[in-house]
Amino acid sequence: MKNMKRLPGCRSCSTDSNGDSVAITENGHDGYQCLDCGLIYISPKPDPDKIVNLYDHDSAHVSAQEWINASGSYGKALKAQMTLRFMRRYQPAGELLEIGAGGGAFLREAARYYRVHGAEFNPAQVSHMQSLGIDCRQGAFEKVFAGMTFDVIYHCDVLSHLFDPVADFQAMRNMLKAGGIIVFETGNFGDLGRRHYSLVERWQYPDHLYFFSRRSLSNLASAAGLKIEMVREYSRSLEMSLGNLLKPARSVVKQRGRSTSGSKSRASGGGGKTKLVRLAMTLKHMVDYVLTYQLGAFLPKSGRPQTVIVVLRQ
Repeated sequence: MKNMKRLPGCRSCSTDSNGDSVAITENGHDGYQCLDCGLIYISPKPDPDKIVNLYDHDSAHVSAQEWINASGSYGKALKAQMTLRFMRRYQPAGELLEIGAGGGAFLREAARYYRVHGAEFNPAQVSHMQSLGIDCRQGAFEKVFAGMTFDVIYHCDVLSHLFDPVADFQAMRNMLKAGGIIVFETGNFGDLGRRHYSLVERWQYPDHLYFFSRRSLSNLASAAGLKIEMVREYSRSLEMSLGNLLKPARSVVKQRGRSTSGSKSRASGGGGKTKLVRLAMTLKHMVDYVLTYQLGAFLPKSGRPQTVIVVLRQ
């Protein structure tokens, strides 16, 4: 019966999926890997309304408060500035839309160079960004920004969450101004060797629907009528190894971050704890930035976990 519910193909190369085998099992969900292009796709795929509800009701693996707490960290700012240096080589100014804007860390930096806009499903994150003066709207980007066009469309760690990546990238293409670009960052877990799977603490099913490989990314761009202008790869091996070693400490910080987010915690003296949590998060983001984007640029990458930054044009 399970095979009867599976997708007819990987949706990247459109080949017959009968020979695809299970690569990942987590939280009662299976991820099959395409033998041809390497894409890992969850199957059966969850209902789209249930996926949206994860974010509307703050049930995703990363909470709204965590996104908001992280948005002001120096490490996040460094990462945003690095991405903007790449972006501005291809499109130095104009209208910029971020899809899945999180807590606004990227848009706060991008506002130095662009007129920024954000699309986000979680209402708490939308309210936070609006309080910063950012034009952030709740809902699907193609609906809440219908009729608008942009010089840059950006998203980071969003691709794996898209219900129909080809349709969504076609929608992004249709919202580009002449000469506009799409810039995105995603993991390469479709290329990850099985012996390195132990580095992945959790696959975050069913939040994630796809894990792409370099070949499936190329297929996606072609199917959406886009061409790859630039690809930069960074190894995450050191960052993920250290993260696994520090997992007990991170769990404590994460729990305290959630417990101090409410007004009761602040009223009962939780302010000191909140500052400590934010300091710990800032240090983590700075270390992650150095390990991934500084050292990771030079470390071995083949078959290992990576994050990939891609620039696309029409």
